[in-house]
Amino acid sequence: MVESRTDGEEVNSYMSTFACAAPTAEIDVVAFWKIHQLKYPLLSSLALDLITILATSAAVERIFNQARLATAGRKSNTGPCLLESECLMKYNRRYVVRTKSC
Repeated sequence: MVESRTDGEEVNSYMSTFACAAPTAEIDVVAFWKIHQLKYPLLSSLALDLITILATSAAVERIFNQARLATAGRKSNTGPCLLESECLMKYNRRYVVRTKSC
């Protein structure tokens, strides 16, 4: 049976039930939210969406490498705006439309 309540009431109910005590053993977070899906439908949906986000990505690592290369000794005075623009242009150069000069 799904309880009908506002978002705030769902959060308050969860917090009063689970926020006071730390788990006594390791828990499977996905299984926890599936078990409590009927009692906390909004929170379980949000939690299951967030759990599936990858902790790291090769794309992000490439961006940090580009920033490191852009500032490696030779460009130590590069400000944050210029560095961001340079990294953005380098990372997205394959999407730039090139035209011939006349």
